Amino acid sequence: MRHLAILLIAGIMGASITLAAADKSLNLKKLEAMLVNSKGQKAKKINLKDKKYILIYFSAHWCPPCRRFTPKLVEFYNANSKKGNFEVIFVSFDRNKKAQLEYMTETSMPWPAVKLSKRAKSGLQSYAGRGIPCLVMIKPDGTVIFDKNVGTYNVLVNLKKLIDEKKD
Repeated sequence: MRHLAILLIAGIMGASITLAAADKSLNLKKLEAMLVNSKGQKAKKINLKDKKYILIYFSAHWCPPCRRFTPKLVEFYNANSKKGNFEVIFVSFDRNKKAQLEYMTETSMPWPAVKLSKRAKSGLQSYAGRGIPCLVMIKPDGTVIFDKNVGTYNVLVNLKKLIDEKKD
């Protein structure tokens, strides 16, 4: 919405600007090389460019709202991932690798995470909201489809609708 307002104002003033989404272009191959599983080992091969949607999940072990939401996201993923049109990437805001991996194991996260030491280089932090948990849905080209702080469990219902509606 903020980008739309900026575009409208810029259009009225005759200015020429580029949407912020263009600044959020992702190097998916580089990102894929930074992904780890819950044991801290290189994640199995995922071809993110072939996914219709990428869900970026910003969360942390120390965050009570995150710990309440993550099981719902795991349940959602397990019920819907067979469609093969999306992948979740966990971006941890934990203080250390041990906490990140414990969180992934304790909550049975079936998706990969950006290696904690590579978080700043992943290019994903520009998608983060003001707080956690935060779930952002993007296309492989970096275009944001759904950007919202996860404050209610209704977000998963909305994500399900988007995933189901947008079939080709």
